Amino acid sequence: MANETTQRQALAAFHPTNFGLMQRMDVPNPEEERAWVSQIAGIGQVAFTTLSWAHVNGTTTWTDADGHDHPVSFLELVSRLQGQVWGMAEFDVLPPIGLAKVEESGGCIGVAYRADTGFNSAGWLGFVMGFGSPGGVLYSHMLATNPTARNNNIGWLLKVMQAYHAVRLGHTVMRWTFDPMRGANGMLNVVKLGGALDLYIVDYYGGWSNALYGRVPTDRYKVRWSLNDAGVHERLRQIYSGTYQPTELDETQSLPQATGATIDELTQTQPPRLAFAIPGDIDTLSEQNPRYALEKRAEMRAVLSRLLETRRPVYTDTHTFDPARLGVEVTSGKYQVTDFVSAVVDGERHNYYVLTLK
Repeated sequence: MANETTQRQALAAFHPTNFGLMQRMDVPNPEEERAWVSQIAGIGQVAFTTLSWAHVNGTTTWTDADGHDHPVSFLELVSRLQGQVWGMAEFDVLPPIGLAKVEESGGCIGVAYRADTGFNSAGWLGFVMGFGSPGGVLYSHMLATNPTARNNNIGWLLKVMQAYHAVRLGHTVMRWTFDPMRGANGMLNVVKLGGALDLYIVDYYGGWSNALYGRVPTDRYKVRWSLNDAGVHERLRQIYSGTYQPTELDETQSLPQATGATIDELTQTQPPRLAFAIPGDIDTLSEQNPRYALEKRAEMRAVLSRLLETRRPVYTDTHTFDPARLGVEVTSGKYQVTDFVSAVVDGERHNYYVLTLK
């Protein structure tokens, strides 16, 4: 009975109507609560819906780089958008045949699009997908927002909708990884969602090559988002109502700063809180000065892997083709990430993670 009560509370907390979404009744099986719509400033009427295996059927439009339109299914559009957003090679993209299995595995694919245009190359605004896994965990794999629609909470609303469906399916936790160097990721995952960052992973996707930045390290934070946590529910309420009070930049800059030059001293003195700075815009930095961007990623690994619990691949024999000789090393950390602070001063953005001693 206690578990049923907890699930009811989580369903009530994540219900999309709490966040300005209205349920659509003009769709098949409205009782399944798959489709929503909201009026969003600067965009207009935005539709949100989840996709299933059935969406490998139906036809929408994909416009290629030369401006030619091609008929594709709704799931194929999601596949093509992965390549467009992240510059993925074709073999890195999840194909429609795999996406068709996501919901039946206990996962969820959600999309956002302009209601007057539809879900196509011109109208797409965002998508999110996650896979079901044992133990009541939904592993959220991808979240993307159309660059033309950023700063409109599209990604945040997709995450809320995904969580609502996860709770309906019996999940109690969502997990995912994100690039610590991207300030927008830090703001969304730490501040706007209230996620707990309890693990640092070295080269989670290997040395990933993409069309945007070439070959770069793929170190990631791993997020744990408890769907039954009253603190998470309250954070969502505060973000939506505009009552959340972020940490001031001055307070963060007054903390001991974790850098490659200070990490030895900090690991010995162990102050209660630390700050770790990341570039104001890693995407722009990677385009303008890719060498320096790689240096910042190397410093991030050198610093955070000594402060946080860390997993890294270990090669016991690099001279054979035996995959059994590659394992994982886990090192403990004294700190955890508890906040993210971002502010613009004199036209320059400053981004900091705040780490707190456990």
